[in-house]
Amino acid sequence: MKLVRALVVAGLLLVSAVFQSSLVYGAFDGYLSAADVERIIGQRGITIKQEATGLRFSRKDGTEILRVRFEEPSVFKTITKDKSNYRPLLPPIGMESVSGVPRMPYMIAFLRKKYTVTVTSTVQGPRTLVSFPHLQNIARLIDSRITDK
Repeated sequence: MKLVRALVVAGLLLVSAVFQSSLVYGAFDGYLSAADVERIIGQRGITIKQEATGLRFSRKDGTEILRVRFEEPSVFKTITKDKSNYRPLLPPIGMESVSGVPRMPYMIAFLRKKYTVTVTSTVQGPRTLVSFPHLQNIARLIDSRITDK
């Protein structure tokens, strides 16, 4: 009887986890599309891979160029504690923002009421695959699409 009860509980937990992950999956694709990235960086053939906490963008050859993560607002405080690698970004994006430039890979983190958003360029050799001005434009676009509801 205890084994049956344990199996039922384990099954319910599994179903719950799958259901919750399906609610999260795809929740961020409305903030940034492959077409948006193509337009901003001036390249064609960009693909998008959705994950539970964000989006990954790749060139048509499969090379990842950009990662966008949507995390809890508390993550922003953790990022900003590292004063040696992150500096305030002016003018700010969102409520507050910091940049991780000239550190590689280039990264912008900004805070909105319900998210800490990080926009990070991938490094290949001695350079990043998305420039800092492009990262700023991508972060501003995402910020403009996040509502505070």
